[in-house]
Parts: sequence; structure tokens; C-alpha cells
Amino acid sequence: MKRKINKKIMIEFILVVIGIVVIVYTFFNFSSLLILKNPKNNEITYNRYPEFEWSGSSDSYTITVSKNSNFENPIVNTTINISYYKINKKLDFGDYYWKVTENKNSNQRYRKFTIQSLIAIEYDEQGDIRNAGNTKISTKENIFATGAAILDVNQVLKRRLIGNITFEQNE
Repeated sequence: MKRKINKKIMIEFILVVIGIVVIVYTFFNFSSLLILKNPKNNEITYNRYPEFEWSGSSDSYTITVSKNSNFENPIVNTTINISYYKINKKLDFGDYYWKVTENKNSNQRYRKFTIQSLIAIEYDEQGDIRNAGNTKISTKENIFATGAAILDVNQVLKRRLIGNITFEQNE
């Protein structure tokens, strides 16, 4: 004798089972959720002392920073109890990779960021010059700066274009 199964009851049963699976899966995965916040993946920065920020559920984390994606010869490899780290030495220009490992469950994430050179000077009407970029520059009597973009916000420099962009002090 065949027994008929009520389709409505079967669908409700399947939905309840799916709901339980989703709840259990979410509970166990949120406990190990690790989110890298800053620097963002493929971010370009001019800060040679980058700050790293993430969120997770571990009591301790290991942060690793390296010039290569396999994290050989790391610049930083330290264990800390907070989800923030600031580099205390000036990094060179170029690409970097950073990863955070939750020490309680070995969950880890990694990202890439780039430090680029920024050449910028501030020049005021009294003739004072200040380096406003992250690259060391030197000046003599005349001011020479070459770059992709130079902005004279005070409009006090006489412009002269010879090959590259060259600025000289007003007379």
C-alpha cells in the first residue's frame, strides 16, 4: 500500500532543515570571521609608516608584512593582542603584502598594498620652502622640481618649461 506524502508538509520540512543548516553554519563561521580593514587590497598609499587594522574574534593575532606574496623574509612578524598595528620604521617604496592570522584557529587573510613616492613642496611668498611629500628633495638658489603634476597654489613662481617641468623663483 502506497502512502501519500503531503507536498505542503514536505516543503515545510525541507525549509526547516535548510534553516537549521544555515543557522548552524552561520554560527560556526562567524566565530572565525576575520576581516582586514586597512590598508585595503591593492590600495596605493604615500604613507611610509602604514597602519594596519582588522577585526576578528581571536584573543591574539600574528601580523606579517613582507615584500613578497609568499611572506619570505618578513619585515614584520609579530604576535599582538589587539587588532591594530603601526609600522615603526620607514618602509621603502613599492609593493607589500600583509596578512593576519587568528592564533586560536589559524584562520588567516592577506592583502597587497603599494607605497608610492610623492614629491611635493610648499613655497610661500617669503621664499621659504618646505618638503610636503614623502621623498627627500634638496634645493639651492633656484627651485627645480620634476614630476607628473606640480601645483603652485600661491602663484608665486615664474613658470618655465624646458623638457621636464622646471620652476624657478620669481625675481
